[in-house]
Amino acid sequence: MNGNVLIRTACALLGLTTVLGAARPAQSADYVTPQTYDATCGTAGHDCTSGFNSMLAAAVGGVKAYVPCGTYDTNSGFYVGGAFNGLTVEGAGYCATLRGTAQVNLLTIGDGVHGTGQVKISNLHLSYTSSAPDAALYLPLTYETTLKNLWMDGNIYNGIEADGFGLLSAYNVHVNSCSNDGIIVRGAGGLNAEFYMDPASIVAGCAQNGVHVAGDAGGVRIDGASIANNIGLLVDGSANREIFLGTDSDMGSNQWINVLVQPYAISSSGYFMCVGCWADAAQTGYGVYINQQGGLHGQFTGAKLNSNASYPFVWLDSGSVTVSGSVVDLNGAGMYFGAGSHVCSANIGGQAC
Repeated sequence: MNGNVLIRTACALLGLTTVLGAARPAQSADYVTPQTYDATCGTAGHDCTSGFNSMLAAAVGGVKAYVPCGTYDTNSGFYVGGAFNGLTVEGAGYCATLRGTAQVNLLTIGDGVHGTGQVKISNLHLSYTSSAPDAALYLPLTYETTLKNLWMDGNIYNGIEADGFGLLSAYNVHVNSCSNDGIIVRGAGGLNAEFYMDPASIVAGCAQNGVHVAGDAGGVRIDGASIANNIGLLVDGSANREIFLGTDSDMGSNQWINVLVQPYAISSSGYFMCVGCWADAAQTGYGVYINQQGGLHGQFTGAKLNSNASYPFVWLDSGSVTVSGSVVDLNGAGMYFGAGSHVCSANIGGQAC
């Protein structure tokens, strides 16, 4: 008797079944799977759109949607919409692969008209067979979403696109080698949208921006995440209230700027705080470039700012900035502060702190 037969025999005795060699609980009233509606789902080359979407619809507001190991192909995108509160989609891990075979948003939760809430997505791998100008995970008008243990690689354009979000939290989310933005977030307005990334999250090798905050984000907090791309963090649009980069947040730029804040992207009297963060421009750009010009309050405490060829730190704003306990590597041209800035630092010729 070979090992696979032994595993299946043991699982049968324990009331478990296997999918592609991975043990999972037997079917119960507590969850549904794509195989509940299409037994061939999970086989590479089979279009699983109908079975997967049926699973999502059945899980809205009730049971869990569980995705066993396998390759779940779609040529039109996995989708669930309508107004609902409560959806949990949990995969078996990296072995549970959602794969787009056409130019579509791979997984869409929400229809952009009716708000959705209490969405939890975890333990899934998302990829494409060829490049597609869409998002691996698209979240239009979702009020509260938690993402955990997600891996996105293989012909990704945008990793995660949240358009009109309320609260979005990312834990151990990995986006690798995308051709546009790793994560792009646009708030729902009213300065109430909150976005959080934890220390285990990584966005690397994206051609444009690692994290793109594109407007109406009430608060953005990145704690210790590693973000290394053409631009590490881009803040543009308008009505973003507060950006916070926490301890060991590593904003790396392969070419240009680690952190770029475009003019008036943060609300007047808003905040940009870098507490223990790192910002390192590898080649020709800036470490942190704040081009706000709108009464911004800045705080850099215990930060490390570096540029190999230009200014590690540029502050072009009429507001105030405090720099304390920070290391600014002067491989480039040092620090630059625009006219009208209130600079508070014990190390440069500004006002006393």
